This record gives sequence, structure tokens and C-alpha cells, in this order.
Amino acid sequence: MRKSAKAVLLSTLVFPGAGHFSLKKPIQGTLLLGITLFCLYWIVSTVLEITQNLTAKIERGEIPFDVAQITQLVSQQLSVDDQLITISTYGLVICWIVGIVDSYRIGRLQDKNENNR
Repeated sequence: MRKSAKAVLLSTLVFPGAGHFSLKKPIQGTLLLGITLFCLYWIVSTVLEITQNLTAKIERGEIPFDVAQITQLVSQQLSVDDQLITISTYGLVICWIVGIVDSYRIGRLQDKNENNR
């Protein structure tokens, strides 16, 4: 399997930066991995915080156990944090795309160098 194909598959199916590690480019891989992990952390921690707050209110009896009302409250909470979640989601998607494209580019260069030898 060519290096470019292997790197693209790793970056696409495993995690952003995985293809760079297979191409012996640890700095780029670490950078993509770090940004992606930060974006994922921000999204998950925000959602968990909202979930814990609503769960506590339901347990205390402040909110009735009604799916429609809980859905409305979740939507309201997400709209408050909407900008940060949106930025984190865009950052995650951009890192994934950059990881795929850049690992293909580097892999293709390495494939050409091997063929020229």
C-alpha cells in the first residue's frame, strides 16, 4: 500500500494526525491531535455540564419529568453556549479535513521520492 493511501485512511478513519505519525511527521500529528482533542473536550464537557444541571433539577423536583419540557430546556441551554460549541465543532471538522489533505500531500511527496530512487 502506498504511503499516501495509508496516511489518508489513518487520518480519515482513526483520528486527525494519525496519518502524520505514520509518515514520521510527529510535530504536525501532535498539533492536529492536540487541537482535535481540545475541541472534543470542549464539546463533551459543555454537554455533560448541561446534562448534570438538568438532572439535578429533575431530582430536586424543580423540573417535571416531561420529555417536551426537558428538550426545550436543553435547547435553551445549548443556545447560551451555542457560539463556543459551534466554534469547537468547526475546529474539529477543519482539523479533520486538514489532517486528511495534508497527510495525502506529504504521503504523495514521499511516494514520489521513493519512486525516483
